[in-house]
Amino acid sequence: MNCQNAKPTERNRPALKMSFSTKVLVPLVSIMVLLLVVTAWLVNRRITTQFRADAARSLETADSVFRSSENLHAKNLLLRFSNLPNDPRYKAAFQSKRLQSLRDAIKDLPTEQGVDVALFTSSKPDLRASAQRDPHMPVAEFQISSTAASRQALSGAPQVDTIRVGDRLFDVVSVPIFGSGGIPIFGGGSSDVPTGVLTIGSEIGDSVARELSLVTHNQIVLLANGHVVASTVPGSELREQFARLFGDATRETSSRRGPRQVLLGEDHYFCAAGKFTSLSGDAGLGYLLLASYEQPLRAFHSTQKTVLLVSGLGILLGTLIVSLLVRKLTEPLRQLQASADAIGHGDFSHQVEITSDDECGELARAFNRMTENLKRSREELERTVTTLKTTQAQLIQSEKLSGLGEFVAGVAHELNNPLTSVMGFSELLVQAPGHPNQARYLELILKSSQRCQKIVQSLLTFARLHPPERRLSNVNALIEGAVEFMQYQFRTGNIELVTRLDPALPEAMLDGHQMQQVFLNILNNARQAIEAKGGHGRVLISTQSLPPRMCIVFEDDGPGIAQ
Repeated sequence: MNCQNAKPTERNRPALKMSFSTKVLVPLVSIMVLLLVVTAWLVNRRITTQFRADAARSLETADSVFRSSENLHAKNLLLRFSNLPNDPRYKAAFQSKRLQSLRDAIKDLPTEQGVDVALFTSSKPDLRASAQRDPHMPVAEFQISSTAASRQALSGAPQVDTIRVGDRLFDVVSVPIFGSGGIPIFGGGSSDVPTGVLTIGSEIGDSVARELSLVTHNQIVLLANGHVVASTVPGSELREQFARLFGDATRETSSRRGPRQVLLGEDHYFCAAGKFTSLSGDAGLGYLLLASYEQPLRAFHSTQKTVLLVSGLGILLGTLIVSLLVRKLTEPLRQLQASADAIGHGDFSHQVEITSDDECGELARAFNRMTENLKRSREELERTVTTLKTTQAQLIQSEKLSGLGEFVAGVAHELNNPLTSVMGFSELLVQAPGHPNQARYLELILKSSQRCQKIVQSLLTFARLHPPERRLSNVNALIEGAVEFMQYQFRTGNIELVTRLDPALPEAMLDGHQMQQVFLNILNNARQAIEAKGGHGRVLISTQSLPPRMCIVFEDDGPGIAQ
């Protein structure tokens, strides 16, 4: 089947077209942004880890300082109050064993000594005197909580203890009093048996917590019986959380104890817990040390944002500079593209301007040389094509002449039949003037003569050399002419030639002589193939209008053509 398209198909162009500058800038900017993000992430991770490690180490140091401060505070309390019973203002009252004298002696003691409560208890249960700065102070509960220290002081040695009175913490010092004037020995006994004990209590409150915070450089939370009694961390809503943290920390085994990271509100802390030494074994007395690294971390994040902003501006500026450089570097490429387009349209006079002596300049010189070579090659090719066209026309004419001998025999045979009829009917007309069949004889003579003329014209058309030309032609008529010319060869070769031509076939703009030559070559090839196979054959020629196409089909029952 031979089908011709009315319009040539167009190639699909790529949907996405990226310029050279885009191909350079996108990977470059992506790498810079990725490098910036990875660097920021690594620095943030390292700095945060360092802050946490510093906070944990600071907390461990603060815990040691806190315990040392507590021990030092206990020694200072002993040194301060161990000789108080020998003070002349109190000594006589303590030795008189009169209740009123005792009360008068110690009523101003809390104010003078800067303590919160003073309690005298004798070895006899019916003698007791107390004084406190806070009138709401539960002295009875204070006496019960300080019993452990008082009892041990009755053995002759001063004692220091931390006790809980309700939800309040106190540092207490219990000093033995000797009726015969004996002096207590610090850290040991005395020469006489104590007749009573003077217990002095100093509340551990917010002021003490602030002092400890200044010493340890960390936040302090003091707890008693699961309640916060003093804290340097602002916010009352955190007290329950402090109690839970202390409970969790004190329940851990010694192998697991250590600073833990906690979140209090929006701040991050490291937390360490400890217990106060209690003579009564009260496990609910303790403290929390909190070390925060939030402020340096926020300062670092602020600096990091500034660095990222500056880096982003640097990337934008670098992208702009690289874009300008790429544009300048690709200017010769755009000139090359314009020159290539001009050459593609047949303009070989376009030359690339050489603006530098670098690789781009060398490329421009090479392109100009290539243009000159292409121009010369095109001129030579045009001359060669002209020669080939002349040679082709001569070969076509030679092929026609070579086939003319084969066709002449058939034409002569075809001419012989109608000429015989012309001659026979002419003799009849001469011999029988006025014969009733003269009109029919004359008609037969005319038809035979016209057929001879048509055959001769076809022969002349085939043998004549025509210049190429296009004009509106009837394809069906061209096929019929070729069939008429080959009729004799097909009939003598026992080959049936059948035509099914579409009468609605439109005229086409083509070279009729060349198309008829094509039809003759196809028919001759079909005849030769069928004769080589031997036996009867059949050739079918059909035309069909399939807008915007025109189909011409040649079918035969020959052996076919190998794939």
